[in-house]
Amino acid sequence: GKFQSQIVRLYQILSSYEEHEKRQKEQLEESISDLVHQINTPIANLQLYSSLLEQEEITCEERKVFSKNIRDQADKLEWLGENFSKISRLEHGMICLRPSIGKLLPVVLAAVDEVALKAKGREQEIRLLGDQCLEAWFDPKWTEEVFINILENGVKYSPKGSVIHLSMECYETYGAVQIRDEGPGISKDEYSKIFQKFYRGSKTKEQEGWGIGLYLSRLVLEREQGYIKVESEEGK
Repeated sequence: GKFQSQIVRLYQILSSYEEHEKRQKEQLEESISDLVHQINTPIANLQLYSSLLEQEEITCEERKVFSKNIRDQADKLEWLGENFSKISRLEHGMICLRPSIGKLLPVVLAAVDEVALKAKGREQEIRLLGDQCLEAWFDPKWTEEVFINILENGVKYSPKGSVIHLSMECYETYGAVQIRDEGPGISKDEYSKIFQKFYRGSKTKEQEGWGIGLYLSRLVLEREQGYIKVESEEGK
């Protein structure tokens, strides 16, 4: 009976291992499929502009424009590759976050500095309010990236001359960083969708983007035992 129970236990372990391997394989295949789908457009654009450059009758000005477009598409591919790599490694546990108790202000200020030039180019102002001594349990490097992603969304989707409010609040059981912009708003039926990989809101189709930033932000915060949520309505 003891031998039989050990055999059953071994069988369960092997079955569990096989199921885990199967899930990992399916996730890898899905990730590859997603990546291929996302890179098809910039690759097609690279091919188009390259063929245009080969035409002898184009002017010097047109050549400069086509060359710039090729660089832009190459930059997009590089950005996508880097961020997709981060997502994949986080999903499969290949990146280990190192959270600890610390002040959030230096991380928030670093993120603001990162997007300040883009905000200035759109004549936008970023205002910082609230408890600047707020402490939390987080990984500074990855949490800074979270704030950069969300602030960049605020800059990108808000009108020129608008204000982005960033406040830090300390509650009884947790600390919160709240970012409020003047963008087009999000309907309630999209609240959960915008944090999915490659999903783009219905009001953002005209702006360039990949639908990666909020998904990556959610992954990071969940691994810090935190969370991210949205409160909005269309037109506000």
